[in-house]
Amino acid sequence: MKKGITKSLLAGLLCLVQFGLFAQVNITFSAPKDSFEIGEDISLELTIRFDNENVVPGYIRISVLDSMSIMKYLFPDDSLFREARETDFEIPDYGFWANNQKKDFTEEELAWDEASNKGVFTNKLVIKIWDPGMFRVMITDLQYRSNDGKIWQYFPKTNEAKIIVIKQPNTKELTDLAPIDPIIRRYFPGFYFRYILLIFSLAVLIYTLTGLIKNRPEKTINWQFSEKPALPAHEIALKKLQLLASSGYCEQGEIKLFYSELSFITREYIENRFRVAALESTTDELMRAIQPYLKAESQHKSLNEILSLADLVKFAKAEPPADIHVVMLQKAMELVDQTTLVTPQKTSGK
Repeated sequence: MKKGITKSLLAGLLCLVQFGLFAQVNITFSAPKDSFEIGEDISLELTIRFDNENVVPGYIRISVLDSMSIMKYLFPDDSLFREARETDFEIPDYGFWANNQKKDFTEEELAWDEASNKGVFTNKLVIKIWDPGMFRVMITDLQYRSNDGKIWQYFPKTNEAKIIVIKQPNTKELTDLAPIDPIIRRYFPGFYFRYILLIFSLAVLIYTLTGLIKNRPEKTINWQFSEKPALPAHEIALKKLQLLASSGYCEQGEIKLFYSELSFITREYIENRFRVAALESTTDELMRAIQPYLKAESQHKSLNEILSLADLVKFAKAEPPADIHVVMLQKAMELVDQTTLVTPQKTSGK
């Protein structure tokens, strides 16, 4: 009986020791601003905090995920975001880490700021993103090692990511680009031309003789295929708004993220629908530019309320009442419905 009690106590003690090796992890990214141009250097400061001083990072993978494609993978444990689309980016400056020309790093390639305290690991990186849109810079895979050499896995959350907006390039800047190198002209050798002319003449002769023998026109095949039409601007916007409605951001307290997504979807719709540079404009500039296109005063007022409240939440850290979130989302959907481009249907006359 005593031996059984002793074994139980030892087993419980072992479980407590093992449990103590687990470390609470907190990951943060910071950047000097939230909006950048395509290909612009984005300076990031990464900080990883462990509540256990006896562990060190053993493996890290950094990813830049598309903000809209990640929405349909959000779950309470945020563990399935790895299926989201990763955008094109590069790391021109690895900070203290080894330049391994990759985006994942082993423990031997990781080095940290000397000012870091125990359990806190800091490094400064520089990345470039080559696609326009809204993205999350985050760690998608983190492993850490305890003193006894055991490896533990941590699944990062999407709220530990840094949201970055990449602006569309200015059209005028694209037209001002000049070719880097002059055009190199290559001349074809003359003796090759004679052989090509002979082969071409033989081919024409064979084709003519074949046509005369058959004495009938060749059947032609129409290889034209109808192109799949692109989705209209209102369908794209409504789908994204429905995904935003089901994301659960407000329930999880991610109010700033909710209004960032709502503002981006609304601006993207205005730009695609009315050909107004909404993504690069301030709210005041956009409201002046959209004035000729919104016929109803209520539409102009709803758009101004959505964008103004989003600016207050994002930049002034405003905290609107909980019932306002649904109202703003509904106003965005109504604005899209009311400004949908209607294509007239062709009617057959008798």
